[in-house]
Amino acid sequence: MPTDPSYPLVSVIIVCHNDWPHLDLAVHSALGQSHQPVEVIVVDNASTDGTREHLHEKFGDRIRYARQENKGAAGGRN
Repeated sequence: MPTDPSYPLVSVIIVCHNDWPHLDLAVHSALGQSHQPVEVIVVDNASTDGTREHLHEKFGDRIRYARQENKGAAGGRN
């Protein structure tokens, strides 16, 4: 097990597609966990509503962002 305290001990993967209100709640929940450190990865399934810009503005570098063509929730988790 890594001893570096900045190493992400828990990774949370959130798959999204055009759904800011629920996405914001999910990201806030993941970032607010008492178990630290946590890494939050948002996989965007080809959103067309400005999701990337919204996430960058709201969460900055506290999350990791990946965009892909829409492969559904299972494809996003894989």
